[in-house]
Amino acid sequence: MSEEPVEAALASTGATPRRIGLREAFGMRGSAPEPEAAAMSSAELLPGLLDGATRALLGRDALAGEHEAIAQALGQAGPGIDVADLTQRVLDSVLAAQPPALLEPGAERLGNEALFASIVNAIFRGLLGREAGEEGVAIWKAQAYERFLDGSVEDFIAFFVTMVVRSPEWVHRVLSDQARDMRAGFLPRDGVELTGHISLGCTGYTSALFRRYNLKRWSGPFDWLSANPAIIRDIIADDFRGFLDPDSWRTIPAEDRPDGRFYQCHHPGLESRHGAACILHNADMRATEGLAYMTRCVDRFRQSMRGLASKIVLQVAQEGADPGRDFQRTARALEEIGRSFQFVMVSLLPDHTSAPFPEVEPAGMEGRHRLLRVRMLGPIIGVDAVDMLDDLVLLRAALAAPGLE
Repeated sequence: MSEEPVEAALASTGATPRRIGLREAFGMRGSAPEPEAAAMSSAELLPGLLDGATRALLGRDALAGEHEAIAQALGQAGPGIDVADLTQRVLDSVLAAQPPALLEPGAERLGNEALFASIVNAIFRGLLGREAGEEGVAIWKAQAYERFLDGSVEDFIAFFVTMVVRSPEWVHRVLSDQARDMRAGFLPRDGVELTGHISLGCTGYTSALFRRYNLKRWSGPFDWLSANPAIIRDIIADDFRGFLDPDSWRTIPAEDRPDGRFYQCHHPGLESRHGAACILHNADMRATEGLAYMTRCVDRFRQSMRGLASKIVLQVAQEGADPGRDFQRTARALEEIGRSFQFVMVSLLPDHTSAPFPEVEPAGMEGRHRLLRVRMLGPIIGVDAVDMLDDLVLLRAALAAPGLE
């Protein structure tokens, strides 16, 4: 998934389709149900509303406790229930992603700012699979808060959903499966789909590349590690002892992280020894759950390296002072711990080509292992190559490299 934030879309130049509010979608218009909906009892209507709103906004089914709260609220409301008001309470509760205490008669409604933030975060979760966060809510508040205050909750939800689905991030998320299938059609056919290959860093790009082509079967210790080849060799030579020592790591404070979801911790010892950053993005090794997760990753790496299944160990690194030496030393370090593998190192040249295709040069070999130098069409931002052709050519070259003489 793209790491770029959602941006407010430009206004459409075509006809604007009529927006349908949640009440209308569930058979209610205005402040009261239509005659057809009125024939349905409140006990039948509102549980359905809870199921639909929870599934649409939170991406899950309503919990049993939430249904019990609905039933309790209906029982206390009596025959003169105000369906529109209770509907609003259902929406408030779902959007807040909290146990629906708001359904109880007389319960205090969410304040405007809290409800606005709940709507923004709920729609981000449902459509983009992530929170907007404080910064995202602040950005949207500057752009759309007045509209939220001037209209109904349902109208604002319809408006905000429209804004999100027009964003580049939504388009990327929707099209990613089709793009992956299309790209996979250009890969060599023999055994590629059935083989689990291993990422050896040096950033999350390598692991993400395997994932985009359905070649990633499990997570390893180097998948989301930013380090140079020398640090990775050091970790392998040490058999992960220092890597799995929580006292060797330092948690990166949240306020110092360029992105709050990543940059969890860093390793001062390895950094001082090699003069380069060593940042673990997806787990905090000082936390119990982070250490347990990374221990499982190391166990899977060891098991796969010792296994008989044929695999490629791929490392993509920015070109250093002597890529040939880095390649040879890493190949020999891997030979000490593995079998049935072929190591391919891709050394990325710092400049980009103006040619129609990425440039690939076989630059070295060590037994069955291969070094490639690649000049891409564009940069890598986060874990994505800006140009899809860079992904395709780099991966196809890596898969074919062991057969090159």
